[in-house]
Amino acid sequence: MRLRALAFAAMVICLAELPGQPSGRERLGTAPLPPIAVSIESSLRVAFPESAGDSLWLWPAASCDIAVGGDFHAAVEVPFAARLDLAANAKKRAAAALGDLGLSAGGSLRAGKWLLSAELSYAHPTGIWYGGQAEAAGIRSGGGYRTFGASLGAIRISDPVMLGVSLGAEAALPRRERFGGAEGPLSAKVRLFATEALNGSVALSAGLSGGLELARGRDGQAATLAASFAGSVSLILSGTKGSFRIGASRLLSDPGAPTVLEFGCSRRIAGKE
Repeated sequence: MRLRALAFAAMVICLAELPGQPSGRERLGTAPLPPIAVSIESSLRVAFPESAGDSLWLWPAASCDIAVGGDFHAAVEVPFAARLDLAANAKKRAAAALGDLGLSAGGSLRAGKWLLSAELSYAHPTGIWYGGQAEAAGIRSGGGYRTFGASLGAIRISDPVMLGVSLGAEAALPRRERFGGAEGPLSAKVRLFATEALNGSVALSAGLSGGLELARGRDGQAATLAASFAGSVSLILSGTKGSFRIGASRLLSDPGAPTVLEFGCSRRIAGKE
């Protein structure tokens, strides 16, 4: 049962975005999952500045997750963004705002030594994205598009090691702007990962991801295609009622990108055995 729970945890982490917006829905830990469980989960990402004149960025998030037997889950996520300007002559020292609200639902099934999974997601533009508003608030916290996503994952279980792969795609709907409209971007990503359970309470995980994003042009402008690569490592600690994760990720395709520290914890508040 513990191995099955860890496999489901790895599956949800595998489907999570990395490292742009790691999901607060990540199911952390190796404790057995009851048939019905309600969990409150939180996460925090911190990007340290490269120099004293840069900004310190924080991305906290909170979510509520309902899991049914480890085979189905649904979640709502409320993300935030915060920025602390470290420059001596900063006009606005700190700013914070709500991000884009996220909804997701997914399921999994066991086929021999494989755990197969699928997830659908939706992000609503509740964050600050418009240029004038972002300038006045001192922060941009959202993408400004209604975005639909789908992902598939597969995990090969070979106790105590699990190897996994996930494929995902997102499509953003067009949005209206003050002068005309803007087509939403299209993106696709793939992630490979490995997780090893050191014992019943501790696990190590590492992953590599790659993605493509097609930014569709407006007003006759040509579309642009951008590629990105990222890596992450994490340590997962779990107990009977909750779990904690600490890790780090980095955008490998951008030499100037900062290393991002990631923290996550979950607490099961209700369950039906």
